[in-house]
Amino acid sequence: MKNYIFTLIAIAMVATSATAQNITFEDPDTLQGMLDQEPSIDTNNDGQISEAEAAEVTFLDLDRKFIDVFPEAFYFTALEEIILTRNFLEGTLDLSQNPELRIVIADNANFIDELILYTDGPSKY
Repeated sequence: MKNYIFTLIAIAMVATSATAQNITFEDPDTLQGMLDQEPSIDTNNDGQISEAEAAEVTFLDLDRKFIDVFPEAFYFTALEEIILTRNFLEGTLDLSQNPELRIVIADNANFIDELILYTDGPSKY
């Protein structure tokens, strides 16, 4: 009986870890900005943001987070609004995988050369 229970626990742990893939953020300031969100995005309090946690986020306030790049934006599929003021974003900001996104607030502290938004298909603006 003990072996049976241990096997079930081990299977449950493997299944949980397989579904809770953590996002590896290229810029550590982006991860810190995610961890600073209120209400908390890090619902399991592990100091990381999983793909499942990101997929539930509808609002991000990343004002003054010193973010240089944000290629992980595509994980935030339910995102409706994002604030990116007073950062150092450079190059391309690709939000083409965020179909619910309606509001993007940024300023000239960023150095975004290209902003790619979702319409009925990816479009560049």
